[in-house]
Amino acid sequence: MRNISSRPLKSSAKQLPVINKLLLYDIRDYIFILDMNGKIVFANEQACADRGYSQKELVGMSILELDTPETAALAFQKIQETKEKGIALHNISHRCKNGTIKISELLTRIVEIEGKEYIFGLAKDISDVQARVAAYVNAQEKEREWISIEIHDRIIQNLTGISHKIDALISTKEPFNNKRIELIQLSKQMQASIIEARNIMRDLYPNTLARYGLIKLIQEELIHLRDKVNCNTILNNSIVNPIPPYLETTIYRVFHEALLNIIKHSRASQVIVNLKETDINFLLEICDNGVGFEVKHIDWSRPGGMESMRQRIEIIGGVFSIRSGARGTRIRGLLPKTTWEVPIKTLFNT
Repeated sequence: MRNISSRPLKSSAKQLPVINKLLLYDIRDYIFILDMNGKIVFANEQACADRGYSQKELVGMSILELDTPETAALAFQKIQETKEKGIALHNISHRCKNGTIKISELLTRIVEIEGKEYIFGLAKDISDVQARVAAYVNAQEKEREWISIEIHDRIIQNLTGISHKIDALISTKEPFNNKRIELIQLSKQMQASIIEARNIMRDLYPNTLARYGLIKLIQEELIHLRDKVNCNTILNNSIVNPIPPYLETTIYRVFHEALLNIIKHSRASQVIVNLKETDINFLLEICDNGVGFEVKHIDWSRPGGMESMRQRIEIIGGVFSIRSGARGTRIRGLLPKTTWEVPIKTLFNT
């Protein structure tokens, strides 16, 4: 890669038709050219169409009319930064003609056309990325809520009961030996709480995933399921390429949550897990022959459970689906191998 010069790009009048054809019109990203006062002198078809304006409507408009108030407040500061550094990268928000907001990553630099300087802007829509980030933050909050509920129900209540019993033992006037059985019971309760704490820690971060890998961990959990509920388990795995770590974690979390639901509710005698791979996706399926349930009765607002699985898959751009009935339940997650696109600044660095 070569560094970007801070000097303005120069273009003669004869070069403009070539630039217009190869760069300004045909590129799929948004192109804006502004004069130094922020007036739009050019916008390509993609920029116009996605904002609901014709080129005739946009050309001549001040960028301040298109910007949301937050972006407009910084517009001339960014123009000044571009003038001083020759290039600037920042996020912008435009209000479309229909009132919706379009969020973009904008790379600007100075260009010189027929001896006059202009602001050349290349923008990529990141509205979907912003939505995923918001969903990710929301999922984290729900995960924290779930953790709080789990710690309260599985640990705090038990420890509170133990504490009350210890206080009662301390205040009693009976001989200590008469309380031996109660102390043994308290010890067992304490050990159970420790085990629950470790289970929650394992749920939060399965360190065996990094140590042994996804397939090995799925196999081990299926063996545990078989032994615990006397259930036949089958793993069909046709994945041959390495799975990115963030996808491994997502697949494991969804698989693990599905198994917890099977243990608690399904009364299944058989569980089949399918892992498949295509050129662009990984596919996870968990199928059981249990009693099933009404999908329409799922409470998607609750932390954990089905909502957790759905959000984990959709955050990385995947598709989650669930089908359930008298013959059992099938949970499916289609996860894209590539989620994020190359940043637009690389277009100026190559």
